Amino acid sequence: MNRPSRFPIRETKSSVKNAVKRKDKSPESIAKRPSRPPIRWEEVPHQALWQRVLNAMAFGSRARSNDESIGYVLKRRLPKLDPDDHSRYVELECRRIVETLRVVRDEYRTYLEEEGCRPISEIYWMVFRFAVIQYAIKVLRTTAAAYVVDSQVQKEHWQKLYAYSSDVTVPVPEGLREWLSPPVADNWAQSVKTTMDGLITQEIFELVETGGPFGMEGQVSLGLERPSVEFQRSRATLMDTIKLRQELWVTCKPWTEGLATLFDAVQEELFAQDAALTSDGRQAQARFLSLSEFERIAYTHLVDMRKRNVNSRGFGHKDWVSLFLELDSRRVALDDELSGKARQVLDTVRKKGHKIENWEKCYATTVSISLTDGKTYRLRRELTHAVHNAAKKAAYQLGKIWKS
Repeated sequence: MNRPSRFPIRETKSSVKNAVKRKDKSPESIAKRPSRPPIRWEEVPHQALWQRVLNAMAFGSRARSNDESIGYVLKRRLPKLDPDDHSRYVELECRRIVETLRVVRDEYRTYLEEEGCRPISEIYWMVFRFAVIQYAIKVLRTTAAAYVVDSQVQKEHWQKLYAYSSDVTVPVPEGLREWLSPPVADNWAQSVKTTMDGLITQEIFELVETGGPFGMEGQVSLGLERPSVEFQRSRATLMDTIKLRQELWVTCKPWTEGLATLFDAVQEELFAQDAALTSDGRQAQARFLSLSEFERIAYTHLVDMRKRNVNSRGFGHKDWVSLFLELDSRRVALDDELSGKARQVLDTVRKKGHKIENWEKCYATTVSISLTDGKTYRLRRELTHAVHNAAKKAAYQLGKIWKS
């Protein structure tokens, strides 16, 4: 994505000052004022803004001493699984998360307004879509994982309710094994974190379901997506295993209910912030949603990858694997989205006997082939080019929104 989406044009102080001297405030004259280049999203100082958020939250201050001291005590008592202790602890965490998301919203808005970005309504939408939602995912993952670990829940119960069954074996395509993380079965905290990363996604917040993936209703979808050992070994029907999961969810209270409450608090805050956006902001959102799912996923992943990599051409393989895994999980058809040179290379590779049905396998294939033009092409390279082009197209469409 060579030209990612940009914020509206910023007015320079000198241009405004000169306009005042001329006393020419007509719309035509204001439109002709010289301006600084628009801001790219990855050029926004995200790390500095996050530090401003932490400073505004004032963790460790005297004003925070009451909530934090209560939190210290309750955290040590979580393993006792007392419902009242868990309820109070979760309440404190929900309050902290909601406050954090509102401070994130305010700090990003303040920074962009000070930079002279316009129009405000569309900037507010962008802050919500690309800052607040992303931080909501990050903070909830961290908080929920810490809550499970600190509660010292039974690993067997956690495994049955939320993690993939240990009997499920997922084949690893050739060429990807060296890039995947080492097994985390022996690292409890890391295992919980990895599971949380899979459960808490942006799409899950769009579903109106009490408790989200952590609620008792969520055990239905998880039971279909992550079948139990009993079902795999034909010892029980799928519906029987789902009923057993829901009964176990009740048995594991209060920590299962605590996780559901954490999710509900974050989702309600996102709904509230979304409802507060103006109609202009919603038009910007509609433009974003009008993009194809392939373009949206490509754009959001590449923006995030650029934020974490100084050299935008040096994205890590784990980043790419994550992107293609999401495309497969969202059932974005490979054959429907690839076109041009990338599609020609894919078809030629298939004719040579390589079975490539999805994005993950396509990226894992490292073969090179020659086309009728006599040039040599690598499938992986053409695939990443196709993603860059999709993200670039999305950036162009979004650029129309954010230009004043």
